[in-house]
Amino acid sequence: MEPAPELTAEEKAILEKKQTLDAAEGVVEAELSPIDIANGVYPKSYFNLNKYTTHWKLVDDPIKDSDGWIGLTGENFKIRGPNYLKDHKKIMSEECVFKMRCCELVNSKNRTDNFSSRPQSLVQKLRAQGYKGEFYVYNIMVKYKGNYVCLLAYFEIPENLEAISPHVAALWKRYLEGDEKFRNDRLKMIARCPAGPWAIKKLVGNVPTIIGHKLPQTTYRGEGYVEQMIDVTADKFISNCVEMGLKQAKKIVIDLGLVIECKEEELLPERLLCAWRMCRPDLTQTVNID
Repeated sequence: MEPAPELTAEEKAILEKKQTLDAAEGVVEAELSPIDIANGVYPKSYFNLNKYTTHWKLVDDPIKDSDGWIGLTGENFKIRGPNYLKDHKKIMSEECVFKMRCCELVNSKNRTDNFSSRPQSLVQKLRAQGYKGEFYVYNIMVKYKGNYVCLLAYFEIPENLEAISPHVAALWKRYLEGDEKFRNDRLKMIARCPAGPWAIKKLVGNVPTIIGHKLPQTTYRGEGYVEQMIDVTADKFISNCVEMGLKQAKKIVIDLGLVIECKEEELLPERLLCAWRMCRPDLTQTVNID
């Protein structure tokens, strides 16, 4: 088990900012340790939907715990700065505009396209309870030991997106109204591996990737959700690399951030849509939905 890292000057600055924000929102300081905040972790009180999901738990310690997840604020991910098209400089993102609410790991002998439309999904469970909000659901489908394993990350889309970030609101509108080619050209994933074997860290890297240029990506829309399904199984090489990594999943901590790539000067700087951490998942414990 790796020890918690020391706080850097940059992390201390993030800590001070987050403590100020939390105090303004009435968050109890004891809910998070300084190292948690510096790692960009939301207070546990933000995640109030876990009772509706499968076994995969919300972790207490985002560095040491296993088989769980936690939402990240996104403030320690680098994105395009305000003058990027001229100077190519990147800056730290502001806080994610979508807040993570839940994460699930399920498996099936069948594909899991448009999972949000199914009765087993968090979206449909909540709508049955009268929930009126809208979710962005990121569905990563992989093959593992003959079954489809589906990672489902649920993020709440704020009603006041325009007030939170006019730039992101404008890009998000274009993203939804554009065609699949536009979405394939714009959705960018930033992945990193804070803990794990050296080979996996090297494989993951820390370079932003336009997912739609590597893998098929399909958008599904329904009442209360926008689901983005990424089919890792479609590319044999990538699928084999992912399966190799999954065999060591219980040793790995992965951070993922999503951002719509901005190519318009007037809409810079970029800002993360959402970000989360997966802590040493145990894939033998995923819930079968057949």
